[in-house]
Amino acid sequence: MSADTLLRNATAITMDPDLGVIARADLLIRNGSIVEVGPAGTVGTVDVDEILDLDGRVILPGFVDTHLHLWNSMFRGIITGYGGRAYFPVKRRLAAHVRPEDTAASTALGLAECIGAGITSVVNWHHNLRSPDDADATIDAQVASGARTRLAYGNPDAWNASRPMDLIDVARLLRAPSRPRFDVGLAVRGPTRAEEHVVLEEWTFAQESGLPLTLHMGGRRADVDRYADIAQMDRRGLLIPQLQVVHAVDATPSELVLLGERGVSLSVSPVTEITSMGVPPVTQAMAAGMTVSLSNDSLALPGRADMFAQMQALVRLTQFADPGRAVSPQRALQLATIEGARDLGWESEVGSLSPGKRADMMILDARLPGMGPGVDPVHTVVMAGGVEHVQHVLVDGEWLKRDGRLVADTERVVEEARGAISAVMERAGWPLDDLEGLIGGVGMDE
Repeated sequence: MSADTLLRNATAITMDPDLGVIARADLLIRNGSIVEVGPAGTVGTVDVDEILDLDGRVILPGFVDTHLHLWNSMFRGIITGYGGRAYFPVKRRLAAHVRPEDTAASTALGLAECIGAGITSVVNWHHNLRSPDDADATIDAQVASGARTRLAYGNPDAWNASRPMDLIDVARLLRAPSRPRFDVGLAVRGPTRAEEHVVLEEWTFAQESGLPLTLHMGGRRADVDRYADIAQMDRRGLLIPQLQVVHAVDATPSELVLLGERGVSLSVSPVTEITSMGVPPVTQAMAAGMTVSLSNDSLALPGRADMFAQMQALVRLTQFADPGRAVSPQRALQLATIEGARDLGWESEVGSLSPGKRADMMILDARLPGMGPGVDPVHTVVMAGGVEHVQHVLVDGEWLKRDGRLVADTERVVEEARGAISAVMERAGWPLDDLEGLIGGVGMDE
């Protein structure tokens, strides 16, 4: 449960254009909302449950991850990027063997890691929902985590192009009682992986239901089964403001202008993209008027939930690739917070430390090596901050991480994920305890 709390004497990076950065700030939380933010000593202390002195700490909004495949978080360490252990071969080999309890365990693992890293809002981009039981188990795990989440409801892996996702089940979820900090969207295949009647059915359903759509725009344009023709999509009326595209590393300047004109947003995962796809077109997309947000893509790659790494990669990459329009640390932090919230339609609730918004935030310990002395707090947080500096995390004013420790039973979470991947691999005929076989799959000299 959230408590009425006064946070005192911290540096506040509010991401609110009117409040800016307050060198020594107090912040009052009541009933899960931010009530007041101001210079130290100006915020009332009447009837609070706790007053916490945060001298030497930095408060900022929780990060917003707009595209994360939580169902395969448990694959971490199996995928190497080589041969049969590249991402897609592993996904194809294991996806059909994932059961509801497995996707729940994997989701819980990924969200615990997100919370520990200061990521308080997550879109679970689920492209292996195999049944309504899968959906229910996933939602239960998302809600139990305490994070603010969206289930981007997709289809089973390698689904028949002539069949839509289970829209009947999506409709069931929309009729169900609301769950705290949770909503639903659609993760669609689009015109390259689904037949035209399926695409139109899914888009129409989303528009009639008021649901956001998110679409993988592949890697390279040469990946013809993943990279949709943007002009053709426009002619078919598919470029709508409810649509977010992901990656789009080979989108041309004219295509980005078209996307911007239609109100389509872009989610990029810089670390993934520069590893295996190309340079995310962030500066071009922003110049075209697109809302741009950040994501970690998948923890299976292997990677970790680390928005600091995404921001740092983006800043450095654009400094090299487009120095005249390079993304500044301040701008990168906007993409990771308020712009992410805007992409999801949540900007009235989260993304900045603004009075009236929900108390979703992290507190970094700037007294630790690696951040101190941190004269410019924004530049220091973005370019030198890391997961290890995240001391506290709150969502709706509820402590999900305190004094460096998650409230969740992380030992249990990891153990259940270990049991889940072991069972999945056993069913796939690929025993997890066959370490020699796993290592031999890529060769020790590669």
